[in-house]
Amino acid sequence: DDSPQRTSKPPCKFTSFFRKIFVQLDPHLSPRVDVIEWDRKKASAEADGFEIKRQGDRDCLVRIFMHVNYAPPRFKLSPPLADLLGVRIDTRTNIIMALYQYIKAHKLQDPGHPKMIINNDVLQKVFGLDRMEMSSVPRRLQEHIGTPDPIIIDYNVKIDGHSPEMTCDIAVEEENTYRTDVREFLTHANIAREIDTLDDDIRTAILHINQHKNKKEFMGSFVENPVDFCSTLVRSQVRDLQLLKGHVGRMAAPEGVVEYYKQPAVIDAVSRYLHRQQQQQQQQQQQQQQQQQQQQ
Repeated sequence: DDSPQRTSKPPCKFTSFFRKIFVQLDPHLSPRVDVIEWDRKKASAEADGFEIKRQGDRDCLVRIFMHVNYAPPRFKLSPPLADLLGVRIDTRTNIIMALYQYIKAHKLQDPGHPKMIINNDVLQKVFGLDRMEMSSVPRRLQEHIGTPDPIIIDYNVKIDGHSPEMTCDIAVEEENTYRTDVREFLTHANIAREIDTLDDDIRTAILHINQHKNKKEFMGSFVENPVDFCSTLVRSQVRDLQLLKGHVGRMAAPEGVVEYYKQPAVIDAVSRYLHRQQQQQQQQQQQQQQQQQQQQ
């Protein structure tokens, strides 16, 4: 099978799901150090577990506080705001968007001043204001969001070594690799579409360049030698006309007809040609005179 193999992501370590972990011992049994703290900012590497040792001769009740490492950060809503939006914990962006949607759905913007919000009874209960500016909503939300509550686990450590085993299910968020793959695929697809668009633009530009090049050569040939240019052009058109009519070889060459030289285009071309030849001769004479003066 030549298909590319999907690289499996290594499993996440236990500490990668948490921001801080506190282990609180019974202060009566450990009066000196009754709290052990692990902080992600101070940790050198991720770990799959901890081992804590303390001396003692009595059973000890241990309380564990685990603060989940949300990415992006999430916040706990105050009870009035949570009742309003129907969520308890969410990101700052989602909270602000949900509040804006509530304001828009209930048409609370002042028609005369759209930047002002006329609070209904529910919003007055949350913010304690009759009116407020739309731009002040993120700042006023600071009073109603806070750090989410930690996960608390109580455990009884027995000195006889027969402490009960405990298993806890904790809901955590892990990066969705399939979502990342889809995002990368869409990014590549967008790039491919952009490349196709640029290719079309390049082909169009090349076509225009060739058209301008042909025009330049056409006009350049006429300027350099108008008589030969007109003769060649007329002969080409006559041949094309003969081919279309099926009379190739029957018609005489246009140069052999007197009326050909009486055409306005031919007369104008000849006049331009003679004028240019005259100018060239005058320039040559002036150059020769200058050279003679320099030699003298």
